[in-house]
Amino acid sequence: MKYARLILGLAAFAAVATSVSHAQETPADSLVASPFPAANASLSLDQKIDRLGEDVTEIKKDVKTIRRELVESPLGNRAWGIEINPLSVLFASEGAGLAGTVSNFSWSRSAEVAFPVYYSMGNSDDRTSVFQVDAQYRRFLGEAQRGFYLSGFTRFQHARYESYDYSVFYEEDSEMRTINRLGIGFGLGGRIFSRPGFYWGWNLSFGRFLLGDKIGEDEMPSGPYLLGDLIIDAELLKIGFAF
Repeated sequence: MKYARLILGLAAFAAVATSVSHAQETPADSLVASPFPAANASLSLDQKIDRLGEDVTEIKKDVKTIRRELVESPLGNRAWGIEINPLSVLFASEGAGLAGTVSNFSWSRSAEVAFPVYYSMGNSDDRTSVFQVDAQYRRFLGEAQRGFYLSGFTRFQHARYESYDYSVFYEEDSEMRTINRLGIGFGLGGRIFSRPGFYWGWNLSFGRFLLGDKIGEDEMPSGPYLLGDLIIDAELLKIGFAF
């Protein structure tokens, strides 16, 4: 972009120099000749120079806008994105697992509204199943949608897990419990976007469930998403596509 500014500066200088030289060598009546004679007929040389300066200022603003949209914001006019964590499927053991996010990028070109979803279905060894969905607001630290961001979120979680009575070691003493709860938290993450629309992201989230059912202190459900009332998430591999 420094070359664009240099070219604009040289063009402006050349135009002004040409106007001044023309003013010195040409009768005043001929200075009014322009592609828009009706608009410029009554302008003096100083007014024309001032108008030229205003035009150069507007061009610089346009160049800045184009740079922000095309260089700093690879998303361009793309409004939505869908991403998935392939590791959630590969390491879900025999049960089905899925972690993905639907994002809106058009609400603000320096922020992102995201709806991460996680689902894990139990298997024969572990009947724990979890479904949760977040509503997140992610504010990028720069002026464009790229790099690091800070986020705030609210989370709804529905889960079923086996609760055991550890005073007696018999399978018959276990029972399935269901919980529904709501929590809030904050996070830190990052985005790397490509011009074709593909992007990669990561995030760390911390929070606490405040409303809804509780997991008893004597219960030990399995899975990283059932840590009592705490919310601790780490996602290092999410691949998405914006459209």
